[in-house]
Amino acid sequence: MQPVPSLQIPIGLDYHSAAGPEGWIFAEKKTPESQEADLLSIAKAAPPFWNRRIHCYSNFHHSIHWDRLPEYVSDRIAAKEDIQADCIEYADKCPRIDCWKRMAEVAFIPSPHGNGLDCYRTWEVCAPCVLAPTPAAPA
Repeated sequence: MQPVPSLQIPIGLDYHSAAGPEGWIFAEKKTPESQEADLLSIAKAAPPFWNRRIHCYSNFHHSIHWDRLPEYVSDRIAAKEDIQADCIEYADKCPRIDCWKRMAEVAFIPSPHGNGLDCYRTWEVCAPCVLAPTPAAPA
């Protein structure tokens, strides 16, 4: 039998956490359809990309000291060290819908790797058409 090459499937958006039986710490309990409607509404109301603040907005720093998967934290630390402080706003912990609204106000959302090469943040910024600089995948 020939080995089958692995297939990288994008992680996509995290609609499952808030759809669970008790909701999620950063979002009230909502169906995936309702969450997507919220995100698309924010995207529709967002200013055109060329009229947004030329600035970065970040929420990745909340998981820099996460002990569960320390091998995935180094690029988050590097991103925090490499981005000039006057170019980025580090978000306070807030409801996800508020975070999505803030994302739609700026041109850039740095998106270091999640708990692997992909992360939900990269996909969340696609809806409001924000640029998500990501680190290169290892060769």
